Amino acid sequence: MQRVAAAFGRSSRAPDQTPPAASGFTPDQAPTMVDGYLQLDGARFVPVSQLDEFMAAVGTQRRIALRLSTSQYEEVLTTLIERFDADYENAAPEYRAFRYAELICTGCGWTFPGSYRMSLLGMLSPGRMSGGTPGFEEFGKTGVCTRCRSAESFLAYELFPVAEIDAETVAAMRRHWRADARTWWSATGRSKGICDKCNRDMARDAGFLIGRTRLECVDCTDDHLADALEQLRANPYYFGSAELRHCRPFRTG
Repeated sequence: MQRVAAAFGRSSRAPDQTPPAASGFTPDQAPTMVDGYLQLDGARFVPVSQLDEFMAAVGTQRRIALRLSTSQYEEVLTTLIERFDADYENAAPEYRAFRYAELICTGCGWTFPGSYRMSLLGMLSPGRMSGGTPGFEEFGKTGVCTRCRSAESFLAYELFPVAEIDAETVAAMRRHWRADARTWWSATGRSKGICDKCNRDMARDAGFLIGRTRLECVDCTDDHLADALEQLRANPYYFGSAELRHCRPFRTG
C-alpha cells in the first residue's frame, strides 16, 4: 500500500471535493461496447482483461480500459506499478497517464471518487475521515458498487498529448463547465445558489460547474482559467483526470 501511495501521490488523494452546492449531480452513463471498443464519455477505449495486454497496449494506444474485479484493485495497481517502473521513466507521459487512470464501474459507469479508491487501498481509517463520499467504508471492504452492486470495474487509462492542447481546449472546457451548470440547475430544481469560491449569490441557471463538483460565478471561473493553457500543457490532468475528455465534444475547431 505504501508503494501505491508513493507512486500515485497527488492523483490518488481522497477528500472528495463535492461541496453542498453541487451535490446530487451524477451525469455518469453506463459503459457500452461499440464496434469492439468500450465507449466512455463518448470516447473509444481499447478493452483488455489481462495485465500483459494492458502493458502491451500502453505502447501503441492512447485509451485503454482494463477490466478487473474491483476488490483486486490494490493488487492490480501494485503489479502495474512494478511494470511501469521497469518500462518507463517516472516523468514519462505514459507513467503520468497511468497515475491518473480512473476506476469506473462496469455496471453504471460511476467514476469512483477518491475516498472510494483509497478505501480499497486501505489508506483510510474507518470513522476518521470527513468529506468522503457516503459508502466508502463499505466499498473498501467489498469492492461492490454502492449504486448498482456491480463487483467489477474498468481501470480507464488515457494519455493526452501536450501538442494537442491549445487555446480552443480552454474555450471548450469553459463551454463544458457552462453546460454542466445548466444540467445541474435543471436536475436540482433550485432557484438560487452561491459561488463555492467567493460565496457570491447566484441566480438560477448562472455560473459554471467546475469539474462536476464546484459551482462558481463568472468572475471566479475567469480567474480559474486565467493560466489554464500553461497549466494544462505542464500537466494535462491539472483540472482532473478526465476533464480534457469531458470537454472534447465542446470543441468548435
